[in-house]
Amino acid sequence: MSPDVIADAGPVLARWAGQPSGSHDLPGLAAMAALIRERAARLPGTLEDIPLDGGAAALRMVVRPEAPRRVVLVGHYDTVHGPDLPGPPVALGADGVITGPGVADMKGGILVMIAALAGFEAASHAGALGWELLITPDEELGAPHSLPLLHAAAAAADAGLVFEPAAGAGDVVVGRRGRSVLRVEVAGRAAHAGRNPAEGRNAVTALAEMVLAAEALAAPGDGTDVTVGIIRGGAAVNVVPDAAVAEVDVRVTAGTALPEARAGLERACSRIAARRDVRATVTEVVGCPAMPVTPGAARLADLYIEEARARHLAPAAVSVGGVSDANHLAGAGLAVIDGLGVVGGGLHGPDEWADTGSVAARAAVAAALLGRLATGAHW
Repeated sequence: MSPDVIADAGPVLARWAGQPSGSHDLPGLAAMAALIRERAARLPGTLEDIPLDGGAAALRMVVRPEAPRRVVLVGHYDTVHGPDLPGPPVALGADGVITGPGVADMKGGILVMIAALAGFEAASHAGALGWELLITPDEELGAPHSLPLLHAAAAAADAGLVFEPAAGAGDVVVGRRGRSVLRVEVAGRAAHAGRNPAEGRNAVTALAEMVLAAEALAAPGDGTDVTVGIIRGGAAVNVVPDAAVAEVDVRVTAGTALPEARAGLERACSRIAARRDVRATVTEVVGCPAMPVTPGAARLADLYIEEARARHLAPAAVSVGGVSDANHLAGAGLAVIDGLGVVGGGLHGPDEWADTGSVAARAAVAAALLGRLATGAHW
């Protein structure tokens, strides 16, 4: 890999981290997209904007789609950091460790992706592999607008590589849990809390029962966790509240567990609503299938690990709890591995950091993996 591909990783990542790009910040996302286009100009294709319903654009480059083997490389340029969660100040230390909003999740991963592709394209065997680079603006929201693009990319590819930050000190991710966010809405009947409370139907107390029923659906031993994260209801203390809402986060290991959890919550809410004479609805607002460890993913991870060890790195193949766009690719039937981005930590928090020195190492391994796929490695 040419040294100039990654020699400026620290300053570039500092510049990128200094550009806010929260999921709902449309001007910030547009400015960040321009910075990515500037960097991607060293690649052989054109990074095109794909407008999405949310107002931001996905970024896509397709090279050699006619090739006998095709790979999709996926990342996202939105971050959780916005006005309400600004993230740490941008600071690049002498040791190459940088702090800043989204440096690990996943602006650093985008830098690794582009460097890996640039390194791969310099190899003589590059013509044997077609690839698509897809960078989305809404991964932190669950990809509500990018999902059709992810499914289309999966259908056109033989393998998927996702550049979320590395697990641990550099491990490759072969499995992720599935996630569903369920919104429970209760409609009761308002009444004066002093004059005629018996004529009211308290939506808040009905919802309180429902969230306890939701929590009871957890089965940690089977890989199902349930967290009630948001609850709202009522408008005044002297009024029997006629509306309440909760949002419930469900995480699962098995692919069938998400619909089972939703069905269980719907049954419990229906029973409670009938007894309390209120109405209740359960709606999925975020859905992300589990990413199981498949033979194809395991083989891709083996190839990645072989190339890493040849470069004196020692990653392992691991499964993790969080979700990413890799879940959607895997849910569409694609063999996919994840965690190919920078080594970092403190994700989504006030001290997010990334090791800029890992950009070169991680990009070199990913470029070598692309070379293996181009030259006939089976997975």
